[in-house]
Amino acid sequence: MRRNLPFLIILLAFAGFLYFRGSAGGVAPRPPMFAGEMTVAEARTQVEGDSKVVLVLATADWCGPCQAFKRGALVDPKVESWVKDNALAVYVDTDKSKEAGSLGVTGIPALIMYRGDKELGRVSGVIGADDLLAWLKMASEVPSGSPMGS
Repeated sequence: MRRNLPFLIILLAFAGFLYFRGSAGGVAPRPPMFAGEMTVAEARTQVEGDSKVVLVLATADWCGPCQAFKRGALVDPKVESWVKDNALAVYVDTDKSKEAGSLGVTGIPALIMYRGDKELGRVSGVIGADDLLAWLKMASEVPSGSPMGS
């Protein structure tokens, strides 16, 4: 029995990992509003001269809070409607994107809002749909060059 103890510990740890990942739902699907494959630079160019802002989601597949955020507030119909009407959404996987380092993200999930080259605001962590909607509205009204965050 003693000889098999390390094997049993590893087996139990792996089973626990699989259970946790399965119960947590694994990697959440990309929210529909972030379905495009556009870079931040391309999005900024596309909305140039438009009233829309660029909304960047910085996330990673290994990040549990990111998965909760993608399953929660980011698929809320009110949030989706606001983004569809007022923003161009960009999805940045911090592990795969070459742009991730230039965003200055120190915690994920993070949302960053831009108008042109100016950052209007950023928010990190999981927040509810009502709070997210309030932040989106408030940040989009900030004059360019006056960043606000929460």
